Amino acid sequence: EENFKENMSLAKTQSMFFPVIRFIGSLSSILGIVIGTRYVLDGRISLGSFVAFINYLEMLVWPMMAMGFLINRLQQGAASVDRINKVFDEESDLHDTEAIPTPADLGITFKDLSFYYPGEKRPALRDINLHIPQGSSLGILGKTGSGKTTLVNLFLRLYNIEPGMLFIGDKDINELSIKQTRDIFGIVPQDNFLFSTTIEKNIALSDREVNEEKVLSVAKEAALHEEVLEFPDQYKTYLGERGVNLSGGQRQRTSIARLLYKAPPVLILDDALSAVDTKTEESILEHLDERLDHHTTIAISHRISTLKNMDHIIYMDGGRIVEEGTHEELLALGGSYAEIYERQLLEERIERDDYVHA
Repeated sequence: EENFKENMSLAKTQSMFFPVIRFIGSLSSILGIVIGTRYVLDGRISLGSFVAFINYLEMLVWPMMAMGFLINRLQQGAASVDRINKVFDEESDLHDTEAIPTPADLGITFKDLSFYYPGEKRPALRDINLHIPQGSSLGILGKTGSGKTTLVNLFLRLYNIEPGMLFIGDKDINELSIKQTRDIFGIVPQDNFLFSTTIEKNIALSDREVNEEKVLSVAKEAALHEEVLEFPDQYKTYLGERGVNLSGGQRQRTSIARLLYKAPPVLILDDALSAVDTKTEESILEHLDERLDHHTTIAISHRISTLKNMDHIIYMDGGRIVEEGTHEELLALGGSYAEIYERQLLEERIERDDYVHA
């Protein structure tokens, strides 16, 4: 808001200042012509001198005005550079360490983990105890604000964590460097960001050089390949800002392909299949299942159809794990998970009946 007010003040000043400068420049020319004409008529200067004076005056006025514009731009640029330097000079609050050998076992363990956002008194996560073996899959279900995304953000070291609460293999996550941690985990976030470059470069973002064969392979796994072939330039197609010329589902699948291209040991899908249809979702999940021998998969979703085949599923509410088990175990429990599943089955049945009658 303060920045908006300052910009509005600048715009008002410019709207008055620049017309005044132009008026003064024009007025000087008019005065020069009027006074010079009288001098010529009085014989005080020659006509040639008068014409030369007017030409010199015109030659001087515009460069002087341009100098004013230049100084104004330089001052704006200096102010912008100051703001950018403040960002560059800002020191991270995250505690980093020197790199150590990455654990051979990349199983993930939470031990009585509680987490508070900086400045908050109410915990975002409380008493989380969970083990995710390497090569297994975990599904996370819960209401909005239940702590699902906060849980996976801790893997990426976006916030400091108290020692002794989160382990990668036999190492406390705080013992690993931030770069090491982010090399272990890869995420498709809720808000997918695509750059203004080609589709293949967006997919191969983790490599300096594009491996076209690998791009084609992961695009097929993400159920994106056939749709890319429909574009005139196919994988060479340039995307607009944030992938504006792709649909929501295509943006999600491009981000999934990017994750599969990098192929980190742990794959995290944060509601990454919300914009795709059920058939496409099943195809993507089948390919992810094939990767489970080498990768751990963590999926957050509001659709149980995305999670039901996961090795382990947790239901979160109020920052806590309130139900956990396999799909069948949670249905037998008859709690919130089973209630959501029944409701989603009913919604699918109604949609199917409406489609048949239509």
